[in-house]
Amino acid sequence: MLSRSAWHEDWLPIVMADISVLLANYAFYVGFCLTMGLRPRLGWIQALFGLSLPVLLYFTTVQPNASLRWSVIVLVTAPMHLLLAAQAIRHRDFLLARKLLAFIEFVTGIGALQQGFDLLLRPMSEQSPGPTPAQTVAMFLLLSHACGVALCGFMAAYARLAVQADQYALQDAIPGVLNRKGIERRLDECIEDAHRHTNRLVIAMIDLDHFKQVNDHHGHAAGDAALAYLARTLTRRLRSSDAVGRFGGDEFLIVMPNARASFARHVLEAVRMEVRGRPDLPFTISCGGAVAEKGDTAETLLKRADENLYRVKHSGRDGVSVEACPS
Repeated sequence: MLSRSAWHEDWLPIVMADISVLLANYAFYVGFCLTMGLRPRLGWIQALFGLSLPVLLYFTTVQPNASLRWSVIVLVTAPMHLLLAAQAIRHRDFLLARKLLAFIEFVTGIGALQQGFDLLLRPMSEQSPGPTPAQTVAMFLLLSHACGVALCGFMAAYARLAVQADQYALQDAIPGVLNRKGIERRLDECIEDAHRHTNRLVIAMIDLDHFKQVNDHHGHAAGDAALAYLARTLTRRLRSSDAVGRFGGDEFLIVMPNARASFARHVLEAVRMEVRGRPDLPFTISCGGAVAEKGDTAETLLKRADENLYRVKHSGRDGVSVEACPS
């Protein structure tokens, strides 16, 4: 049972402040993991924080002790900072930002452990009118760190939302397909990567034959269904490293890094045969592919793919033309 004197003290604001410090550190950890591309280890952190809450409540209401309260908070959050430092160091892409984060979090974690044990060994005097100057400085630094990490957590969450918004802006109305801006960005990245590492790169332009007639004879809903069916077929047939984007109204662009012309031709033929055999409303497609050569830009590569596409169209449509790999 709680002591009578405990109820007369301002225990609720104290408990809320302690919880806020823990939540600020938790938000910092999750936010920085998301920002730095790390995988949050939430299970044991949530358990540790959860177990500390009744301890904090006990040392606030039943047996008030500021030193033990702060030592619990510091010793609970210290392993979190050390874990974040270890995750940043062990990440496969050890960038400068992660090096700096690892150093800061390691120093913070060690400092938190030292401060926590110092409060246990040399607690603040309950008889004195206030803490010593050294303890005041320590408390100020801890509160400053809590405010700082809370702000960092909110900034990291905002950065995550900004990245998601940017990704959403590159998506087409058809699920799983990039819009023109998105597929052009992916093409530029793959061309730069192909030139830097001398990797293979194949692109293909795909056009739905007589799309206007499909809309005129069967309605726009049927045309939209045909585009969605073609997009699903492409994404199912392609590899996870490939990208599909809607380049125009009924035109798609495929970017296939580290692929041979034979692979692209095989995939496009399989897609062409599948859409022809669609049971409810079959349709045909024309495909033109190009293989990246040394010195190619997005413009020159698209131009050759477009030329192969129109070569198929002038030959009667419903076909695939992919240029051979350069010798």
